[in-house]
Amino acid sequence: MLDESVAVRYAKTFYAIAFEKEKTEAWKEQLQKTITSIKESEFLFKFLHSPCINKKSKKEVINKLFSNRLDTPVLNLIKILIDKNRIAYIEFILEMYKKQIMTEKGITQALVKTAAELPVQEKERLQNALSKFLKSKVEAQFTVDPKIIAGTTIMVDGKIIDWSVSRKLEEIKDIISRAPVLELKS
Repeated sequence: MLDESVAVRYAKTFYAIAFEKEKTEAWKEQLQKTITSIKESEFLFKFLHSPCINKKSKKEVINKLFSNRLDTPVLNLIKILIDKNRIAYIEFILEMYKKQIMTEKGITQALVKTAAELPVQEKERLQNALSKFLKSKVEAQFTVDPKIIAGTTIMVDGKIIDWSVSRKLEEIKDIISRAPVLELKS
């Protein structure tokens, strides 16, 4: 399992440099496209993640493939990850980097699960209600999960608001299972 604190440190440092150079969005896109290219090529993915291939060879391949498409700091980040045997962190770093951008813009991300697809107007209404409740602009990602039966589950900043029927049924089941059993006397 990857250590989140490692990814956060790299992302914050990378963000600070990008912010200073006014390249936060451009470098996000470059890093995203690079990750997509690496993942789409099974050979390249295995090559970069292989402990049997030396770091110099990996960096040479990265240079040949990406030096004309990436700004130097983005290319350097990838090389540093190779040097430190942390290339596996690259996607996690991108996610933390995106969160840093959102935080700096004053945007809170929310993951909203519903049992069925919501109409666009309902999504907008829910997003606006979340913005008012959290007192910040909210960017919600909506997903459908029929397992919640009905209702909504919202995750924001690691906290979960669960108004689903499946949760209520679990609570009822728990209460019933803890209730004392009474014997009937005849």
